Amino acid sequence: MPTTKTTTVHAQAMSLSLDGHQENPKLSQAEDAIEAEVAYLQHDPIHETEKPYTMNYNTEGLLPTTNTKNELRNIVINSFRTMKSPPSYEACGFTTKTLQSSLRMVDFDDPTKVKDVFYSEVKDLVWSMYPNAGAVEVLEHQV
Repeated sequence: MPTTKTTTVHAQAMSLSLDGHQENPKLSQAEDAIEAEVAYLQHDPIHETEKPYTMNYNTEGLLPTTNTKNELRNIVINSFRTMKSPPSYEACGFTTKTLQSSLRMVDFDDPTKVKDVFYSEVKDLVWSMYPNAGAVEVLEHQV
């Protein structure tokens, strides 16, 4: 999920634009936008040679539970509904697509149906966007 594009959001006042992340001394806010405090991975030169990690279990002192630090930043979150075009993956590190699932809303309460049907639908959509991808997998979901 994280890309180098998303890790460039580091300044005190930032706004997202469709042509990439641009520093902006003022938080510009559309009428339907909200401001939020978000934790970002703090830049650390060690991550040039060591992958950032956090252990979710007791390491019993064998190694630190994390080699990362977060820093809080204020950002503006604009509504996708008012965008003239969706953000591009190449510029923003994410995009949105419409997926009409064959599942009914009540089916999303059934983990087996979600994994068997919805995961396949999501994978097919991603394959259609990136036909040359080496692999496409849905790792997990959250409701």
